[in-house]
Amino acid sequence: MLQKKFPGKEVAPHFLRTEVVLKNNINKYKFDHRSVGGESSTEIKLDRNDLVYVTSMLLGWIECSTGAEAVASIKTYAPAGSDLEALYNGFMSLKTGAKVNFEALSCLNFKYVPQQQEEYKTATLGPSGTTVQHDMHMLDQFNFMDAAYSGVEDIYLHGTKSHEITVEYPTKSSMNVEPSSGSVRKLVLILNGFIIKNGADALNK
Repeated sequence: MLQKKFPGKEVAPHFLRTEVVLKNNINKYKFDHRSVGGESSTEIKLDRNDLVYVTSMLLGWIECSTGAEAVASIKTYAPAGSDLEALYNGFMSLKTGAKVNFEALSCLNFKYVPQQQEEYKTATLGPSGTTVQHDMHMLDQFNFMDAAYSGVEDIYLHGTKSHEITVEYPTKSSMNVEPSSGSVRKLVLILNGFIIKNGADALNK
C-alpha cells in the first residue's frame, strides 16, 4: 500500500523510540520524535527528510543508572504498591499537524503483566569448599510486542511538521515516581511501522 502511495520511495519496516524523565512534581509529558540532538543511546528519532507510517505503539518505562539506558529492560506494568500505577490510569493524546488523531486514549491499553520465569540461584565455591548462594533473579517471560497497541489509524509522522504526543496521568499528594539517587526512571514511547525515506516532501497532512 505504501509503495503504491509513494512510488519511487524506499519503504522499509522501522520504529521510533523516545524517552522522557519522570519527575515527582510533573504528571504531563510531551514526546517529540523529531531529532533535536542530545538523545540517549537508545532513542531512535525521525530525520527531517523522512516520513513514518505508524501501525502500533507501545508505552513502557525503564529504571537504570544515569546514562545506562542501553542495558535497561522496558517494563509494561507498575510494581505492586508503586505510584507508577497512576500512569495506567492516565491517557495519551496525539495530534499530527492540524489533525487530532485521538484526544484521550486510555493508558490501560499499554498495561501488560507478563508471566515470570521461575526463580533461580547461582552458586560459587567459597572458602574451604563451601557453597555460596547468590541473589535470586526473576525475569519477565513474554513477547514484548504483546504489549503493543495496534488500534491506530492513518497516522503519519512527518520529519518537518509538528506532532504533539502527550501522556497525562492523575496525581495525588506526595506522588513518588522518581527512583533513588543516582538512578533515573523514564517513560519510553515506541512507535512501530514503516519509514518512507525522503518522503517528507511527498505527503501533505
